[in-house]
Amino acid sequence: MLSIAICDDEKDICSSLENYVEKYLKNRNIQYDLDVFYSADLLCKYIADGNSFDIVFMDIEMKGLSGIELGMIFRDDMQNETTKIIYISWQNLYAMDLFKVRPVDFIIKPFTEDRIFEVLDTTVKLIKHESGYFIYQCRGEREKVKFMEIMYFLSSNRKVYMHTLDGEIEFHGKLDEIMKRVDKRYFWRIHKSCIVNYMQAKKFEYVRITMNNNKVLSISQKYRVDTRNRQIEMLI
Repeated sequence: MLSIAICDDEKDICSSLENYVEKYLKNRNIQYDLDVFYSADLLCKYIADGNSFDIVFMDIEMKGLSGIELGMIFRDDMQNETTKIIYISWQNLYAMDLFKVRPVDFIIKPFTEDRIFEVLDTTVKLIKHESGYFIYQCRGEREKVKFMEIMYFLSSNRKVYMHTLDGEIEFHGKLDEIMKRVDKRYFWRIHKSCIVNYMQAKKFEYVRITMNNNKVLSISQKYRVDTRNRQIEMLI
């Protein structure tokens, strides 16, 4: 079951979006709960009361708390990296601010049914991917860890050091082989000896990425343009 919230202070936008989302989910036989909020303040209070959502469609410019401010509350105050945020707005002026919130996508109003379906396809696939596991061999044993719990991979002397939310795991392997087994939309090669999980990064600069654990990872010159282009693509 997917739990979804729509947050926008324009009731006609909420109504259109609600219709498109429900049509998408019903056509694919996906069970869901859908709630609508007409301000970020109301959604924030609902979340603070212990409720949660898998997906949040959220306007950026609203009276009171803005969508970006609420997004920062999700990521920083609540330490919530699980909820998939999809921003909607009349203007495409917020790219650098949105990087801090790590949304799945950014939709320009007025939107179409096809655009909403496209974004939901991506988001549902991401949720399914994160519920899956990365399989590896360690000391002769077959082990696994959830993709969503992986922060980054480092390699040295044919050893891989996988940094997860629970700590570091060491095993023999090559990053080239790992790249064949992960979703390249979210796992990025930023150095010959480093792969990062975009969803576990909190700050992007041209020459470095800061992860959620405050680890700063350098982007080698070879990968800088590609990494910047990937950041932009995530918000188009």
